Amino acid sequence: MDDGSGHLKHRILVVDDEESIRVVFARLLQKEGYEVATAENGFDALLKLKHLLPDVIISDLNMPQMSDLNFCRWFAVASPRSQ
Repeated sequence: MDDGSGHLKHRILVVDDEESIRVVFARLLQKEGYEVATAENGFDALLKLKHLLPDVIISDLNMPQMSDLNFCRWFAVASPRSQ
């Protein structure tokens, strides 16, 4: 996405089960000019990744429902960049 200056905004996906952490990361990164999406767990992140291909994913290491390692494995298999 263009930021109006001709530069592309980098997309970041923040995955954390704690809302306060997601909000803080999102605000700080948006303030720096990044396009930020958030997800509350690995499953939510995988759903968002169907419509969003981020440049960077910042993920909590210890989440309920799906660990960060399982999330990374699923993402590696499903990512269009891996094909």
